[in-house]
Parts: sequence; structure tokens; C-alpha cells
Amino acid sequence: MKKRALTLLLALVMCLSLLSIPYADSPPVTENLTLTKQSDIIDVAEDLFGQSNFGGLYYDEDVLVINIVDSAETSQVSLAANQIDNLSANVRYNVVKYSLYSLEAVKDYLTPFMRTYDIAILDANELTNQVDICLRTYDEDSISAIRELVLAEYDTDAFIHFAPYRSGSIESTVGTVDDLGYFNARNSDTDSAARSVHYPAGSQIVINDGLYTLGPTLSNSRAYTAGHGYTGSATVYLRGFGTPNLPIGSVTSHYGGSTGDWGSTTVSGSPAVSKATPVLGNRIYMWGGISGVTSGSITRTNITIAEGVSAPFAPLTGMCEGSYSCAKGDSGAGLFSVSPENISTGTVTYGIQSMALFDSNGTWAGASYFTPITKVY
Repeated sequence: MKKRALTLLLALVMCLSLLSIPYADSPPVTENLTLTKQSDIIDVAEDLFGQSNFGGLYYDEDVLVINIVDSAETSQVSLAANQIDNLSANVRYNVVKYSLYSLEAVKDYLTPFMRTYDIAILDANELTNQVDICLRTYDEDSISAIRELVLAEYDTDAFIHFAPYRSGSIESTVGTVDDLGYFNARNSDTDSAARSVHYPAGSQIVINDGLYTLGPTLSNSRAYTAGHGYTGSATVYLRGFGTPNLPIGSVTSHYGGSTGDWGSTTVSGSPAVSKATPVLGNRIYMWGGISGVTSGSITRTNITIAEGVSAPFAPLTGMCEGSYSCAKGDSGAGLFSVSPENISTGTVTYGIQSMALFDSNGTWAGASYFTPITKVY
């Protein structure tokens, strides 16, 4: 069945014609990659197929869909697909018009104009194979001006899509010490010996009088959180409930542009998990200090966000969007592959909660934004 699918794919690739977003020459396909599981494919797919052949990937339920450009060189596609098929992985191929590399280049070209035309989000969308342009104000003059910009650079605007932007504003999810909500037993434990052990993901912490959540812990046994709302280094306090906040370590901010939004702490956290690359369609679980555990799916990856946690205008690049709900006080929460009761040795983290869309009443309005864990070190 896989051989038949591959034959049909190659036939489509040979029959369809080249379309006109320019891109750099593709590097040669890599022949000696060791692929042992499906997650390996996600991390190396672009190298495996070559920049000009690869159109991105996403999950359709449990099936990993790999987009192949209709003008791709068939020998490269055949070699790459055979390596993947040897895994017996649950993979489907889809023929598209544009390479992900080309769409990302268009997105990056438009980034300097986000403030001028009130663009909230730019996304090289792997599901639709277009560049989504989300305008805060759906203004015909802005749409026409953006089209002219694209036409002047690329001679076509067929690959852009003006996506609806939900009403509301994208804001930081840092809370105040007056915010209540979910907290685990260790937060309210007054025994100092109990506090000398690892602090669990989802604990409420205080940084510079702002309420945050302790996020994922990697193999270095140090926990991460959000990086906005403070600069440089600051003290991390475990939030006290009826007792003073307890200093448990320090945090260093990493924030802005391609850095994303994250903070590295000296706090010993738990559980220790592995990094995983976020993929459109992944199921995710946020462990928030205020919201508790909420779940959803990854709805956008590698997006540029023009509004949110900083002022003046300072877009964050390489961010992700999810459909899980969150609240003020959840900044820094980890995004995991399972809920806490299902923790195992295979549990991974996808990222760190940063901001969300809120309506005029301060209620979560349908989208949350996080820094992919692949940015942290």
C-alpha cells in the first residue's frame, strides 16, 4: 500500500508545474540520516527532502502529513520517502504548490510592515500552504497596500491569505499576587523540609511582584518559566498562602525577537522531561498555576506576533499558537504531551506559556501563545 502511495505521489510531482515564489538552491538530500521513530522525521524532514521540495508537515489526528512541492525533483523525493517508509511510520504525503522555505521568506519580508498595516500575526501555514496575514482591523486600504507590496516583490500574491482575526487583544498572562485559582499541595506546605525537594511544574511562583507558573524541567534538573515582566536576573519565590513567599532560587530573562519568551531558573523542578518540536495538530496539555490542567491542540507554529507582552512594538518570532485555555498567572507554564496523572518516561514538553487573546472583560478568547521549547538552553 505504501509503495502504491509513493508511486502516485511521484506521478503527481512529475505532472504538476513550477510556481513562482523564488527560493535559494536546495541543499542536497541527506542520505545517511538514522531514523528510528516518527519524531526523528519531524526534526530532519526539511534536510531530508531539501528546502525547495519540502512544504511543511502537520498532524491529521495520528497521521503525520508531509507536504511535497509539486515541482520537486523526483529522485530526492523517492530517496527521502523510502527512508521514512522503512520506519513503518504512520505517514501520508500531500502535494502542494509552495515550499515552506518560500512561504517563510514571504512572512519575513512582511514582518517590517506589521506596525504600518496593523498586522497582528503572520503565519506560513503548513495546513493551507499559504501565508496567513491576520489584521487587527480588516481595512481594505491596508489589504490593497499589502497586496501591492507582495506583487512588487514576487509578481504574484496567490500565496497570501487575509485570515480573520478574533476580536480582543493579545496580552501577557502574568498575574498579580491577588489572583487565586488552582494550586497543588506543595504550594501551601509550610514545612521547610518539604520545600527542599524538587518543586513540581504548575507551582505558583512570584517574580518582581508578578504571579507566574513554574514550567518544565529538562535533564539539567532546572525548571524554566516565562521571561517577560522583568529584565536580567530576579529572585524566584514560591507563593505563600497565609505565609510569606519563600525564596527558592533565581531566574534569568531571555526575551525578544527570535529569542522568544522564556526564563531559566536555578530552581530544582520536577518531573524531568524531554524536548519535542511542536507540530501543527499535536495534542497538548498546559499545567498552569491558576488554570490547572487545560488541553487543546497546536493550531499554528513558527508565527510572528506583533502585539503582546512588550512595548513599544517588538514582534516575537518563531512562536506557537494553541487552543488550550489559560488565565493571568499562567505565564511560564509548561506545555506537555500528557496530563500530570499520565507522566511516564516518554513524556515531552513542547514549550512555555507566554500570552493569550483576551476579550474586553479579561476573559480568555480562544487562542494562547507559547515559546517552543526548542528555543531554550
